[in-house]
Amino acid sequence: MRSWFGSHLALLGIGLLLLTVLHMIASTSGMLAESGEFEQEVEETVSRVLADELASGMLAERGSENPAAMAWDRSGYQLSSQLSASGRGPMLKIEVTSPTERQYRYRAKILEGSAPYPLGRPLSISRAAMSGSADRWDWIWEMPIPEPSWIPAHHFPRLAEDGVDAASLRAEFVGLQLDPSIALLNLAGGTDQRDFVLRSSEGEILEPPLSQIASVWVDGNLWVVDQSGSIEMHLEHSLTIVVDGNIYLGSNVRVRGPGKLTLVSLLSLGSRYRDLDLDGGLSPGDESMHVGDGGYSGRIEGSGATYMGLPGKREAANKLVLEGSLVAEGEVYLRAPACRVHGALVLGSSLILGDEDSRLSLPADRLPDPYREAIPGFAISGPPRAGMLDLRKR
Repeated sequence: MRSWFGSHLALLGIGLLLLTVLHMIASTSGMLAESGEFEQEVEETVSRVLADELASGMLAERGSENPAAMAWDRSGYQLSSQLSASGRGPMLKIEVTSPTERQYRYRAKILEGSAPYPLGRPLSISRAAMSGSADRWDWIWEMPIPEPSWIPAHHFPRLAEDGVDAASLRAEFVGLQLDPSIALLNLAGGTDQRDFVLRSSEGEILEPPLSQIASVWVDGNLWVVDQSGSIEMHLEHSLTIVVDGNIYLGSNVRVRGPGKLTLVSLLSLGSRYRDLDLDGGLSPGDESMHVGDGGYSGRIEGSGATYMGLPGKREAANKLVLEGSLVAEGEVYLRAPACRVHGALVLGSSLILGDEDSRLSLPADRLPDPYREAIPGFAISGPPRAGMLDLRKR
């Protein structure tokens, strides 16, 4: 048990010292009320740290199948925990009583394992993408972005075998519509795949009717195009949209609520090339990735590509914002001069700039935690672990 708490005992000591200092200052300056507020904030912080350590230690020691209650006393904080069943699966309940007798009750869902770790990092690039011209990666050192994590090909995020439902959610997903005309309006040659569009009415906030985390399979290309220039979504639960084709981001995607959004573009065998002129179709001067006899015979638009800013001759929007994560097996094209991804950006192939002045920013303020959050649609690994703590009562 000591090993579970050892890394945070220093924080606990600092918190208690801070309480003492604050009380002394308040006593000499007549600010006892303010001191009480600070004291409660510090106690809540310490209680959360201890509860978090207890959650991790309990699962490491006993696993998720042992419902026995456990209790500890740490520096005046009384902790007790118990596993229980619920309609949402096994839950871990932790109660912390502070030295001043305040009680904090936490709850955490027991996760079966961890999601792929690249989903918790601002930028990850598959080592397999390093093949070819070395200058393709010059942009990394020319932009003020976090140092990339170079990951082995076998660590690239994989989808769960049974994690994506091909039909059940599409009809319910408000704003996702089959549109045969969208490609012809934007690309000279259209596309060979079916095309789906994510759009909203003016002033509308899309709220997918999800009762839990979910993934959606798009059997075709996904276009995000809205006349207002932005699509707003409210997610109570995390949502993953898996696209068996290309992703065309022509509008900003802004996300409200606690849920996280992840977009995934999949490569199809034999349908890959580098669209060097960013016109959205195979044309002279593009770089074919065909292997074997004969020429390229895949889809005219390729597959697995993500365009941040619509391809073609039209001028792209000056700024393109995705308040979510992007996992791209194929190329990612920065067609808009300024592109911003607020979640994880995971590249399986190259990132190609539409212009030498194109810029990418990665604020990382919508990153999921693959070790503490369930990310729908992806394969999991490792032992069971506690999800994010939820303060139920204090």
